[in-house]
Amino acid sequence: MHNVLIRRFAPAMVLAFALTAACDNPVEPDDHPEAGGVVILNASTGAVLAQVVGANVDFATALTLTMGVPLEVEILFLDADDPTNLALAFHPHADEDESLRVAITNEAIVEYHDHNDHGDFEPVAVGQTTARIFLDHGGHADFRSGFLTINVQ
Repeated sequence: MHNVLIRRFAPAMVLAFALTAACDNPVEPDDHPEAGGVVILNASTGAVLAQVVGANVDFATALTLTMGVPLEVEILFLDADDPTNLALAFHPHADEDESLRVAITNEAIVEYHDHNDHGDFEPVAVGQTTARIFLDHGGHADFRSGFLTINVQ
C-alpha cells in the first residue's frame, strides 16, 4: 500500500518541488506593480494636466489639443497605498518587465508616441476620442485606467 501511494503521488511531488525551486523566493509572492491611479504631467512645465485615483475610473478632466501642436507629456502611476501623494508617483520599471501602454480609441484623431521618459499626444484630425492607460507586466495589464477624453480643435 505504501509503495502504491509513493508511485501515485511521486510525479506530483517532484513537479511541485521543481516549480517551487524555480521561484526566486517561494515564500514571497511574485511581485506585481501596484498602481493607485495615474497622473499626466506637462513634460515641459510639470503641471498636472489630468489625474485619476483608482483603476477603471474615468478621468474627470479632458485633454484639449490644437491641430499641429503635439502635447509632450509625462505619465506616472500613483502609489497604491498613497495615491494622493504625487511625490510617490512612479514610472514603470523596464528591468522588472513593466511598461506603460496608452491605447487610443480612434487613432485617426490622436496618436500617442512613447519616448521612454515622456510621450507625445499627436493631434491628427479635429474631433474627440478617448484613451486608456495601462501598466503592463509580464504580458498582461496589472493596472488599467478608465477613459481619458481627448479633444482636438
